[in-house]
Amino acid sequence: MVFLFLPSRPSHSSPLPLPLPPPPHPHPPATHTHTRTPSRLLTNLYNGTICIWHTGDGSLVRSFEASDLPVRAAKFVARKQWVVSGADDAHVRVHNYNTLAKERAFEAHADYIRAVAVHPTQPLLLTAGDDMLIKAWDWERGWSCAQVFEGHSHYVMAVCFNPKDANTFASASLDR
Repeated sequence: MVFLFLPSRPSHSSPLPLPLPPPPHPHPPATHTHTRTPSRLLTNLYNGTICIWHTGDGSLVRSFEASDLPVRAAKFVARKQWVVSGADDAHVRVHNYNTLAKERAFEAHADYIRAVAVHPTQPLLLTAGDDMLIKAWDWERGWSCAQVFEGHSHYVMAVCFNPKDANTFASASLDR
């Protein structure tokens, strides 16, 4: 079950979460809120489905099949009207979130993709995977791999840009 916390409730209201209806398929591994339209919530599911929810009333705005395998990471790219996702088939997929058209798909890693992060101003996407690599992809250069970051000794589970200095990022791994 996905829960939504509504900060706009009056202060005398109970801070209990508002449950959203269950997604068409269970087990969302991740969620992401749209930066320009905060009433949109993205969930990616282990069955390969990506759902966009309206946070005001909990309704499903749209959903689509991104992969036949689990989609472990997905993010909005508001300035391009995209959803980018990474799946267990090691592919990144780029969909227009208004038309649901697939704009691009490419093999990004040698194993599962566990995380994606979108640079706040540059045309860059970071991907992290079970191949122990983090890769930077430049969509203005045809999704070319701009840089590969090595150094982890186990699966890279998460990656995010530093909100105070977007020239740096952090990653989390199962390293010991």
